[in-house]
Amino acid sequence: MWKSTEYSIVDGTPVGNEYTSWYYSMMDSFSYWGIRSFLLPSFLGCDFLGTSVDDADRALIDEAKTYSIQTLLYDVSTSQERGYFAVQLGLPILVNDLKALGISSQNTRNATTTR
Repeated sequence: MWKSTEYSIVDGTPVGNEYTSWYYSMMDSFSYWGIRSFLLPSFLGCDFLGTSVDDADRALIDEAKTYSIQTLLYDVSTSQERGYFAVQLGLPILVNDLKALGISSQNTRNATTTR
């Protein structure tokens, strides 16, 4: 699982103090470059790239496919995001609140049993 602000920002506030915040920001920059260039996933032999919906874009998804890496999204919080990523692009998503997305647990049970 990867998020571009994994180290430097937590709950919308910067991590560290005036002496250490540069370190966390630098770590995010290195991990962002490593993921987006696919050096890190290729080196580790990853089959899946789990990323936040905030960091997902069409270029990342298409490029991951060229490396045979399936993209998995988390932090999907609106039905518009679900409609775009899950329905249009056909990506697997992880959600925290099914009701917010307009999905009931009964619908998901029926979908899994009818396959």
